[in-house]
Amino acid sequence: MSISILLDIVEDLAGDQYSAMGDSAFATLNCLHNSHSKVQIAAIQMYLSRWRSPELDDRFIDSCRKLVEEGPVSSVRTHALRAIGNIHSGSADDIISRYLAQLLKVVSLPEPVQFAAYQSLREVQLGINEVDVMAASARLANELRAQLENSEFAASKVMFPLPFLKGVSTNELKASMSIDWDFVNQVLKSLGVTGGNLGSSAQLKTDEK
Repeated sequence: MSISILLDIVEDLAGDQYSAMGDSAFATLNCLHNSHSKVQIAAIQMYLSRWRSPELDDRFIDSCRKLVEEGPVSSVRTHALRAIGNIHSGSADDIISRYLAQLLKVVSLPEPVQFAAYQSLREVQLGINEVDVMAASARLANELRAQLENSEFAASKVMFPLPFLKGVSTNELKASMSIDWDFVNQVLKSLGVTGGNLGSSAQLKTDEK
């Protein structure tokens, strides 16, 4: 998704907060604590696309973690989780990896939130490849469109626009849309996180509305 298209969608989501977000990184960070989920999502995307900086990243990550842990809306939590992965992409950071791995042990986590935690863990550990970029771009477009339509997004039902499918095999797309539990358990073991292996048989809570 191009930056111009992304910002157009962010403007629609942010409403009367868009001007302040566009003018100030601090206003954008403050909007992460707005009471409206659309504004929070807009603030996440605005920070990533315009205001990222080493001086502010820690504050942004702290706010995202608070949204993940306390936010009642799954769509906000998924955006916040993927933002964490984006900031720490390819770093293999132990603290962030342990945080994400521990989240994957929470069996009551709604499925879209669980999948976002996995995506972030994978990006932190491995970075992001071309297929990941295309899948993430398509997923983001669908999620933001769903927000504009006032519908909750389910990660398992993502629809890839045709431009993103060109040159990508079906197996590659399927791999990008499912949790590799062997990888997760390997990371858990390397981090010293105990409690038995995880797998797709874990019971998941249905998504909040």
